[in-house]
Amino acid sequence: MSKNYGVIFEPLEEEDYVFGAERIVDNITMDGNWTPYLPKDEVQTKEIRTMACVSFSANSCIETIFNYQIKHGMLSVGALSWLEENGYMENGEVNLSDRFLATISDTTKEGNSGKKVAQAIHEVGCIPESMHPFTEGIFKWNDYYSMPTTEMFDMAYEFNERFLINYEAVYKKDFKEALKHSPLQVYVYAWNGYENGEYVKTDKPINHAVELHKGTWYVFDTYEKLDSFSKKLAEDFIFFNIGYKYKLSEKKPMTNVKVLKDANSNEVGFLLPAINSDAFKSLGANFGIDVPTKEGQTDWSKVKIDGEYELT
Repeated sequence: MSKNYGVIFEPLEEEDYVFGAERIVDNITMDGNWTPYLPKDEVQTKEIRTMACVSFSANSCIETIFNYQIKHGMLSVGALSWLEENGYMENGEVNLSDRFLATISDTTKEGNSGKKVAQAIHEVGCIPESMHPFTEGIFKWNDYYSMPTTEMFDMAYEFNERFLINYEAVYKKDFKEALKHSPLQVYVYAWNGYENGEYVKTDKPINHAVELHKGTWYVFDTYEKLDSFSKKLAEDFIFFNIGYKYKLSEKKPMTNVKVLKDANSNEVGFLLPAINSDAFKSLGANFGIDVPTKEGQTDWSKVKIDGEYELT
């Protein structure tokens, strides 16, 4: 009999966002290898089985995106200072409370669904691990899932005033393409066996949620370390047909956005300056414009400039 580590599946509904439908415009485009930005190692099971793999893997994805954005200068100084001052940062990286998320998303002894956890993040927000940690000595289910304090909810709501986290479902056929924009929460059977440096394929029932951080196929697992928290899966490994990706954006006054009108027509548009080279490449990818690079950096000498403007 297959042991469930905390996954419940919900069918997609018509209003759900799906990758490829262009309802979310990505702000990151990269090579699909999120390994350098993975969060710190954490386990979801100590003295008790929390059944919280969906919450742990969702937070792992968001922590990874935060780490990428921090290292690529995509967050403002104000946002970084706020994260640091409020305990979200540990050794230069973001660490979110999995226990808080598992609780506010109503995880049960059967687990939780990806959509329910993602919606809790979107609506309520995140708090730092240090504010509601999974410490040694928590032996009972009701202790782990104790109601968060008013201060914790206030912190989460303030987080949501500063950051917007959206999510969308991704079909298995699109996993590699979606990895260019976000690590993915995916669902697997854990684990059937380990041969030649990788976990082998099995058709046993899906029972676990993990973070897919590189194709073909590397996942970050929080249930137990085994050989490593990052595990390589066989190329033909079976995933559940749907996973989830996230988009993290900083909410800040867009004072640098200008509304411009063509002097020779009635056309009106927005001017959105790119704050750095990475942002310029991401904007280019979003609009289907090829940005020339040299040694991984934008090659400004070959960037095609369509014209100049002067704001009065």
